[in-house]
Amino acid sequence: MKTSRLLVTAIFAAAMALSGGAYAHGKKSHDSQHGEKYDSDGDGHASVDEILQKRAAKFAEIDVNPTDNFISFEEFKTWIASKQADRFAKLDANSDSLISLEEYLVNRKEKKIALFTQVFKLANTNAEDDLNADEFAVLGPQLGQIIMRFASLNTNKADDGSNPLDADQISLIEYLAAPFNRHKRHH
Repeated sequence: MKTSRLLVTAIFAAAMALSGGAYAHGKKSHDSQHGEKYDSDGDGHASVDEILQKRAAKFAEIDVNPTDNFISFEEFKTWIASKQADRFAKLDANSDSLISLEEYLVNRKEKKIALFTQVFKLANTNAEDDLNADEFAVLGPQLGQIIMRFASLNTNKADDGSNPLDADQISLIEYLAAPFNRHKRHH
């Protein structure tokens, strides 16, 4: 997705306004929350430019049907489901369409092994020793959580005088401004 410099400048100005100027001059952001997630140059800090670039790429990944610079709730749910399917495939190291306990526990912190072992056993509802895709799906975000995530990104509510039809969509600007809005709410 190519974003013109003017659009990036407008989005930056909107993000600055929404964040109360917390990200002055595009330098450092909220390092502890955004450092690893958005830091593309490896300096330990996520600049506004780094955040906007990664968010714009993710927005383009979600906005697919139709590609209209808005994310509908259906697009958002489909994207979340694809992420869960990607996690399943990544954990399924031997590609047998099942996740064994050993596969599930890979890269878990030692102090959390007992907890994740119990989670695995509770999710495993059939007589098999492994999790199938349906059992694994229960461990992902549920519809209520997806609705809450979507609603938190959707800051353009119909009661603000805007077009009521836009209230069930997330615009590019809303999506790009989200990390800045979270920073503002936490301070």
